[in-house]
Amino acid sequence: MNRRVVHTYLKIKKIAILESQKNYLENERKDLSFILLLISHFQQLSSKVTIEVLKLLKETDINDDIAFYLQSIVFSSIRARPQHHNEEEYDEVLNQYHIELNSQKNFIEEFENIINPNISTSTISSVSNTVSEWKSKKIRSALLLQWSLFNFFIPRGITQELNISEDHAEEIANEALHYGVFNYLKTCLEIIEHKDIDKLDKVNQNQVTSNSIDSPLKKKEKEIKTKGEEIITRTYIIDDELKGIIYTEYDELVEVFIQKFNNGLIRTIKAREEDIDSVSHITNTRNSNNNSIGSSNSLNDNGSDLNHVYSSFLKFITVLYSNRPDSGLHFWTIRYLSSFVRTSSEARTFTAKCIHFEMLSSLATGEKCATYTYHALEDRQDFQQSINTTLVTWSALFKALDYYSTSLRQNPEKNFTTTRNSFIKRIFKAL
Repeated sequence: MNRRVVHTYLKIKKIAILESQKNYLENERKDLSFILLLISHFQQLSSKVTIEVLKLLKETDINDDIAFYLQSIVFSSIRARPQHHNEEEYDEVLNQYHIELNSQKNFIEEFENIINPNISTSTISSVSNTVSEWKSKKIRSALLLQWSLFNFFIPRGITQELNISEDHAEEIANEALHYGVFNYLKTCLEIIEHKDIDKLDKVNQNQVTSNSIDSPLKKKEKEIKTKGEEIITRTYIIDDELKGIIYTEYDELVEVFIQKFNNGLIRTIKAREEDIDSVSHITNTRNSNNNSIGSSNSLNDNGSDLNHVYSSFLKFITVLYSNRPDSGLHFWTIRYLSSFVRTSSEARTFTAKCIHFEMLSSLATGEKCATYTYHALEDRQDFQQSINTTLVTWSALFKALDYYSTSLRQNPEKNFTTTRNSFIKRIFKAL
């Protein structure tokens, strides 16, 4: 009997020791990742270290304790800083920062082979087999986007030696968009911003409650959307002390993405989304008259809506600048960024207007940004303002409010569509 008691005691003690060792190793692993991220932010990591982190990240699950740390380390190592014209000193710093990695042929070739083995492949369907080698498609999509921007800084001689096409940066950026990269990055930011875990749990509980009252069709859509989708279950992904580094990385990512793709890829996904929404609106109107339901969503195998890639980018910007007063000031002072905001304001659908208003309310955070936003909404004489204008201005906003208030006075029981209600709410939020 005593022997059995001793055996049980030793077994319990052994489990406790193993658990303690496991916790110790997990903490050590996390502390090392913390330190390496700090180093990577302030000093360029060597090509060997960067490749080793990339290999480790390839085998890392999205809910691993150090997944976001490793992702951020690679982000820092292949940062694509924005180039401001007529700033020779800034350009010199930029070149020094990239001098080690962007001129190393072996590093570029090895990085490319790990993240995108079929370098000559330009179609998403044909690379789907290589994606399965990565444990997390979402993490890979984030790295693909950052790598596409880094590609702009690789000397032409090296790209020719490696047989990398001129369109390669846009091709891999497109693949990142295909896998919902901006939805993923937005989710990461939202988790970082939720300091109170109970609050996040409450949000998740509210989502579950709202899902329970959905129609059968909505439930089916959500089942399709979540099938095969990676879900981030963690409510804590990085130390608060490192939040500033993440914001810096994402600020630079957004700015360079706009700088390099505003006249091409961004305009393409914007036009495609608005065309699809316009056709969908007509189709749904006809279907509602016939008591049937239509859907414009096109989901890939990772649950990302391929028809609303542009909206996901604007939503990412919205979250990035919503709680940081005047941090989005460069959107009003740098020409290509202000041009991007103007292009976004030329919205042809209610959905596009709603998303634009959300972004505007975020970019208006802070006294300086609010002043620029006010002037950006001023009417321009070269545009004919009407309730159906595609341009977002103060005149269009107040005409829309006047139209809705008049309609409600004439018919108090009238119900506007969900999209129009959302549009009105965003007008007041922007105000």
